[in-house]
Amino acid sequence: MRSGGDLKGRLVELLRVLHLPGLRECFEEEAERATREGLSHEQYLLELVEREVELRQQSRVGRLLRESRLPLEKSLEAFDLKRLPRKLSTALPRLRCYSARPIASCRLLPSIYDGRSMP
Repeated sequence: MRSGGDLKGRLVELLRVLHLPGLRECFEEEAERATREGLSHEQYLLELVEREVELRQQSRVGRLLRESRLPLEKSLEAFDLKRLPRKLSTALPRLRCYSARPIASCRLLPSIYDGRSMP
């Protein structure tokens, strides 16, 4: 049987080999919490795996944003509409109402709430 230090060291080593940095960072903290709160082994494992998945999703989004080289401060409000052709620049405010407001508030569509056209 291994001692507590040997067990922890071996676990850290195996988590490194398996490329599980989220588990490696939080397994001790979560084990203490599980003991305090009386969590089952399955609940403890679920907490660890959820943290690992969250960390991987955050890392993936960050990596993809860096690889895209898109400026993060860009928005439609900051876009210079004068760069667009006239026909498109006049249509854009009407198109934006679909994503920015509830459908019933757009004048281009009939109201789906009361069955009549908007004025």
